[in-house]
Amino acid sequence: PPPPSPPPRYTWIEDADWTLGRGGREKVVEGLTAEECCDACRLALDRCAAAVYSSVSDVPPNACWMKSTLGSRLHKPGVRSCSPAALLTTAAKAADGEAASAAPAADVDPFGPSYNVHAFYYAWYASPPNDRSYYHWNHEFIKHWDSKVASRYPEGHHEPPDDLGSNYYPALGPYSSADPATMKSHMILARKAGIGVLVLSWYPPDSADENGIPTDPLVPALLDAALLEGIKICLHIEPYKNRSARSVASNLEYAIAAYASHPAYHRMPRAGATKPLPVFYVYDSYHTSAAEWGHLLKEGGSFSVRGGANDAYMVFLLVEKQHQQYATAGFDGFYTYFASDGFTYGSTTRYWGQLAELARRNSIRFFPSVGPGYIDTGVSRMGEGGGEGAGPFNDTSTAG
Repeated sequence: PPPPSPPPRYTWIEDADWTLGRGGREKVVEGLTAEECCDACRLALDRCAAAVYSSVSDVPPNACWMKSTLGSRLHKPGVRSCSPAALLTTAAKAADGEAASAAPAADVDPFGPSYNVHAFYYAWYASPPNDRSYYHWNHEFIKHWDSKVASRYPEGHHEPPDDLGSNYYPALGPYSSADPATMKSHMILARKAGIGVLVLSWYPPDSADENGIPTDPLVPALLDAALLEGIKICLHIEPYKNRSARSVASNLEYAIAAYASHPAYHRMPRAGATKPLPVFYVYDSYHTSAAEWGHLLKEGGSFSVRGGANDAYMVFLLVEKQHQQYATAGFDGFYTYFASDGFTYGSTTRYWGQLAELARRNSIRFFPSVGPGYIDTGVSRMGEGGGEGAGPFNDTSTAG
């Protein structure tokens, strides 16, 4: 006889909403398809009793409402709800008017990761025996531009495993980013911290930064590890040699074909798009002119991706005030990256109101970057002196 069919991951209930049960909480997540909404609930397991996908006429429309406990079932036309297969019994009780009994533990976020919280992630750390040598743990001491400041600090490289290029010694030790156990641990830590999206430092195949080895081969395993914890990943395109808007067009073609269909790849909706698009951050985007980016990112550009198979949600880096010109270059949003208040114009929090207004005027999104407790003096003294403000910037890290 044929093998039995696998049990369903979830079940759909049409025209159905749920009230919250005792001790329940709910969270709304926009930008997901109905299937992704159910998958997010399924991955949360005991932290999500049901997910409700709102109708096109609701506010917000086509949004995912994740509910930690269930009360009574309500008839609501156009709304779809689903429950993980393991929790169907709970849902059935709720349909009969019996409140679900399992409230989440007080010290656990009942919803896990938030896809509004993005964290920069670097999978470029290498160490034996997984790798042939140490990379990035042996980072060089970056010299300050002021020779008087530079003379006060050591030169050369760190020497792992006891001396690492970090102010803190990792609980996992000098791990290898290629180790599946490391990937799993990092995804669990991200989920527990409420981080929903990891912005993965990325170089095209067969290329890497000057201190490391190619990391593109790790992307499939990282996506698989992220999926198990309900985490999303998007790529952070680094400033590789001879990068241009046209070469980024090739990068998008490759990455979208290779990775964007994975359910853990992060997507966001942009104005005018028929569906959420795969997200890409572009580091040091100002090394290419706004006019050249327009050829790639504006409708009608000479090699535009808009409306085609390689269309994407693109985010540029705003460091200095003059980088505001990129808000009209066809990008969908901008971020500030640096976490020390006053180090750059973009990282200076007193300007964030102006930057939010810039985003509103151009119908794009502002992603302010924060770094509670940020300190990098183990590899750099670049934050000492100069910049938008004054003083030791590592003592004034931005906190969300």
